[in-house]
Amino acid sequence: MYLQIKSANTLAHLDGFLRFAWVECCGHLSHFIINDTFYESYPSDIGFGKPKSMNYKISRVLEKDMSFSYEYDFGTTTTLDLKVIDVAVPPIVPSTSRSAQVKSLAIHDPVKFVCDNCGAEATKICSYCGLYDFGGLACDTCIKTHKCCVSDGEEIALPVVQSPRTGQCAYVRPTFT
Repeated sequence: MYLQIKSANTLAHLDGFLRFAWVECCGHLSHFIINDTFYESYPSDIGFGKPKSMNYKISRVLEKDMSFSYEYDFGTTTTLDLKVIDVAVPPIVPSTSRSAQVKSLAIHDPVKFVCDNCGAEATKICSYCGLYDFGGLACDTCIKTHKCCVSDGEEIALPVVQSPRTGQCAYVRPTFT
């Protein structure tokens, strides 16, 4: 995904966009890791080091060609690797919403998920097996006979969606496609 954000906006604006567009499921904590410094959604003195808040302006913490990461949900963590491509870009693309702080310029082509059992298009993912174990992806027919769903019920299966949160926690759909 390619994004554009004004340098005067904060990391909290970027966090809000990433949550809305791609990762939000249950209001979990998140943080950015920039040059070994943690910028947290709710910083506390508990744990290691002294994390900072996300209220830092983009221009104060990021620069061209800098790579950094974002983590959402520290139980079933989703990690995004991010990179600043440029800092001297044209003005933010006009929006119909005055509140838009971050703009999506481009996003990946949809990933094709196939059923691990029959090869048809996968529509469900086992929240136990996920993408990491063979058998975690299933079509509407095969999910009914999936071992975890047989023992614990079909409600443990989540929809397959175009997000790095597919199959995690209670994530059911991206807001942004």
